[in-house]
Formats: sequence, C-alpha cells, structure tokens
Amino acid sequence: MALSTSTESSLQWSNVIETCLRRRLRSDVVSDALRELADQSPIHGSELATIVLRSGAQPRDGLDPLIPSYLNQLLQLLLLHSGDLLGALLDVTPYSPPSGSKNDIHGPTSVSPATQESVLNLLSNLYANAERPLTYRETLEVFRNLTSWLQACNAFEAMLHVHADGLQSPDMDVVVVFEALGVFVAVFLGNAGVKSNIKSSLSPSEFRSSFVPGNWAKTE
Repeated sequence: MALSTSTESSLQWSNVIETCLRRRLRSDVVSDALRELADQSPIHGSELATIVLRSGAQPRDGLDPLIPSYLNQLLQLLLLHSGDLLGALLDVTPYSPPSGSKNDIHGPTSVSPATQESVLNLLSNLYANAERPLTYRETLEVFRNLTSWLQACNAFEAMLHVHADGLQSPDMDVVVVFEALGVFVAVFLGNAGVKSNIKSSLSPSEFRSSFVPGNWAKTE
C-alpha cells in the first residue's frame, strides 16, 4: 500500500473516524468502509493510530471503549502494526518529550490514563496470544518504541522525584500505566515470535540488557 502523509488524507481519516465515534458505530460494522478508505486515501500506520487515539481523547478519568475496539480492528485489517500503535501512544502521553509535531490537526495532545492502560493491555493480549508479531520489521519497531517508552518514563519519574516534597503519595494513574507497560514488556520478551526474530540481530542476553536503564544508550 502506498503511503501518504498529505494533509488531505489525514483530514479524510480524521473526519471519518470522528464521525464513526460520534455515531457510536461498532468497529466491525465499518470494517469494509475503512478498508475502502485505505485504498482511496493511503496513510501511514503511525499517523492513523494517532488520529484514532486523539479522536478518542477523554477527560482525565475517561475511556471510550470504542477506541481500543477501532485500534484492534485496524490491526486486524493490517492498516497499522503494533509498533505504529505503541509509538503513537507514547506521543499522546505526558511522558513523551515536547515536540512541535504534537500541535497539529489531530486534536488534543494527550489521552487519559485509562486509555493508555487499555491500549497497552490490547498490545499485551495480542502478544500473549501469539497474534503478533507478523514480521521481523514489526518486532524491531516495537523494540525501538519500547526503548523510547522506558526512556521517557524514567525521565518522567525522575522529574516527579525532583519536584516531590518527600511526603507526596504516588500518582496512581501513573502507577497503573507504568504497570501496564511493565506487563507488556514481560509479554513481549516472552513471545516466541519475538525471540525468533531477535536471534538474527541480538543474543538473548543483549536483547534483555537493552531494557536496563544504564544500557539504553546502546540501543539508539
């Protein structure tokens, strides 16, 4: 599928996704329409994931159950892969480093912790059930984005410690998201397909050591 990053294609997808969510249409009902739109207006998977995530941005404690449903449908249709989704999710969290690219046409820049947890759980289920990865490239893309996630979370946690007065209790929203991320890391590392794909580029010990904070720079 040819890729497009044009504003026109992005606007088309944004309008369609927002309309579907507003009308509360189930993802399986619009599956064929989404496939047709992909043929008419190709778009990169990471950009598509960002559109869906930001279309479903909720108040701090909210979760629109259609968001993980649509993301899962798009994964099943192969219109995006898990690496696209993981990277896009980081970009719409407060842990992501500031970037001018966040201020674009896709709407709100951050999604609720409940949405973050739900998407991470979706990814964990896909890898736990051996539905992913489909390709070697997908494995490496998830690996790269997981490293970015861990770096961002480590920096965010360090910032919280700097500004904490020593008596402040942990933010449970942050704890829940970090725990969901930890579960995905464990599931990803234990996935047979991931292990098979990684063997050609890293030894198991080198692969696991890449997730140790002191070794993160080696993966860049």
